[in-house]
Amino acid sequence: MNTDATPSLISPAVVPPQPSNSPPLKLGIMASGNGTNFEAIAQAIQD
Repeated sequence: MNTDATPSLISPAVVPPQPSNSPPLKLGIMASGNGTNFEAIAQAIQD
């Protein structure tokens, strides 16, 4: 089986790392619930 044909749950698809001279990507987070997903994302970015 070809794993490349498997649909991705990430949208848009993850692209290879960009050169360091490119501007940083902007991240938008929609708030709902207790904010635990935001906390997990914020911790992952800091690590």
